[in-house]
Amino acid sequence: MDRPANLMMICGVLTFERRLSLARLRAVIGERFLVFRRFRQVAEQTATGARKLADLRRLLARRRFERETGGTNELLSDWMGQDAEKTIPVRFNGKAVDEGRSFAEVGTGQFDPAISLREDVTDPATVGIAFDVEGTPKQPFDLIRDGVTVGLLHNRRTAKALGVRSTGHAVEGGGAWGALGANLGLAAGTGSTEDLVAGVERGVLVTDFWYTRILDPRTQVVTGLTRNGVWLIEDGRVVRPLTNLRFTQSFLDALGPGNVRGVASERALLNSGWDSIYLVPALHLGSWNFTGGAKG
Repeated sequence: MDRPANLMMICGVLTFERRLSLARLRAVIGERFLVFRRFRQVAEQTATGARKLADLRRLLARRRFERETGGTNELLSDWMGQDAEKTIPVRFNGKAVDEGRSFAEVGTGQFDPAISLREDVTDPATVGIAFDVEGTPKQPFDLIRDGVTVGLLHNRRTAKALGVRSTGHAVEGGGAWGALGANLGLAAGTGSTEDLVAGVERGVLVTDFWYTRILDPRTQVVTGLTRNGVWLIEDGRVVRPLTNLRFTQSFLDALGPGNVRGVASERALLNSGWDSIYLVPALHLGSWNFTGGAKG
């Protein structure tokens, strides 16, 4: 048992002649044990089932934050815009609106004024084909303008049913769900991602979301996980890394009036499936509902 490879090895025993105050006990442990690296480590099980030595203080800090994030925090995300563009535009089509499966209400301010979403294959910053699978030219137009829902996507079938013209967004096999945007872009804001970080009092910097699944299409409640880097921000500074977190959040609420605190000026070009290319900036959101660690 007494070997370095054994992570449960007993490294030392401390006995006392009399009772100590809690303050004195902490001081003794700090002086006699914590000066050695092994006593600042803990055996931790990884995702593969293996065990490794982890820094005890960092592990406790991560676990403490997991407990603390059972509520809302500010969110700064490089890719949240991509996930919003994957889920929200599916309900911005005539078929979903006609069947009552969409939240979209044309002419209503459903989003923060900082949010504008445009479908535009002619944008020089994107790439794409100028017509859809039905051969209809794709028409550049706004879906959201300054927070107000102003447009819907149509293929020939939904356009005929609603007495309008196709916008050129039919997709192969799309009869079940209707038209989809192929070259969507969230309007850029001002300032860099670093400027957005500086404006966060206490929040989470997320590099990427994945395994996102829609729980309610009308309210756009989505659950998912973070990946590829998560950090805690305090008083405008990135202070330490965090473990991956699970969230359950309405994207409509996250992008709703008064909740978008900043939009970065630089946009990333991302492939998002369904033959779609999206232009997305980093977003600073006023609240985001993390429900705990990646395990639950």
